[in-house]
Amino acid sequence: MYQNLVPISGDGSTTARGGIKLGPCPQIVSFHDAFINPDEGNISIVLEYMDGGSLQDIVDTGGCPQESVLANVSYRVLVALAFIHDKHQIHRDIKPSNLLINHNGEVKVSDFGIVREMESTVAKANTFVGTLTYMSPERISGEAYSYASDLWSFGLSILAVALGKYPLNTEGGYWGLLHNLRDEPSPKLPEDMFSPEFCEFINLCLHKDPNERPSCRELLDHPFLDGCSVAMKEQTRSIRENMQAALEGLDDENGEDEDMMSQGSDTARTELDELCELSMNRLYDLWARGKAKQEANDNNVEGKRGSANVPKQFPRISRLKLANLSFQLGLSVNTVVRCFERKWRELTGAGYETARRAGRVKLKPGEPDMLRVLVAEGGRKK
Repeated sequence: MYQNLVPISGDGSTTARGGIKLGPCPQIVSFHDAFINPDEGNISIVLEYMDGGSLQDIVDTGGCPQESVLANVSYRVLVALAFIHDKHQIHRDIKPSNLLINHNGEVKVSDFGIVREMESTVAKANTFVGTLTYMSPERISGEAYSYASDLWSFGLSILAVALGKYPLNTEGGYWGLLHNLRDEPSPKLPEDMFSPEFCEFINLCLHKDPNERPSCRELLDHPFLDGCSVAMKEQTRSIRENMQAALEGLDDENGEDEDMMSQGSDTARTELDELCELSMNRLYDLWARGKAKQEANDNNVEGKRGSANVPKQFPRISRLKLANLSFQLGLSVNTVVRCFERKWRELTGAGYETARRAGRVKLKPGEPDMLRVLVAEGGRKK
């Protein structure tokens, strides 16, 4: 996953034009950062936010038999797998629940916890890890395996999405599944329900002999995926344009009409409130402790400043970061900015101070509400 690093801050976080930077492979969930907590002995990994669930949710709700959708999903996953394989890595856990969706309709590969680094394009692995039901025949049999094992898992995943169910009998547990994979024919699509191109595409992925399976690059040229490259480029272009449009409206406090302000789902707004509450409380706690430590150091060392450089006032989160968040949530930029601004005022007491100042001002007939003026100016009016 470090091959798809997209920094949250610093020079690597934005493009030269100020846009939001995408990873080297946009079809893989972006890796933003990682933090270690020495007190708890764990590592927290910050990944791209994917708000649409996974392909497993589609399987659980009856599947998706539309071949145009399945083709575009397949193309994006294959692009990601080709990128991984080009880096001499095997994912080893491709399955519907690891293929995530966002509100833009993008499907991305996630969960690289058991990726295997390979020494070359012809290297083999022997470790028995991964999800049993989506293992290739050579893997579940304990044989050596390579990149082709990911193609089996991919093909079985797409087949499950098309049918709306896992396509193999699992009643016998491990031994029953082993028997099905080794001794029974590979699962197939019903030929009376799907096109010959799609049936052939799945059959190529589900060859029992891994040497008979094509590579990801070869599958990307399959007739079933005709037009998917253009569709993906068009979607990427549209997403970039929407990103840029969001950023261009950053400094326009009143530039959004009611339709723009009401865009996004209720779920996204609930998630925004939760993210704002948790992140701002955590940041304020870190700032307060840092400030207290710095003041203690300053008091202990006469005439010298402490080594820390903590701002005197709790800083706001940059509007660029909030624009990034607004895009991932599918909400307007100002909706997100105002949510975080309200929380910032709550934590710093700026809202109370603004109201206190406004209460001392006597309004003349025809003058605007001074409280609104003060809020708009950030409480800086003398």
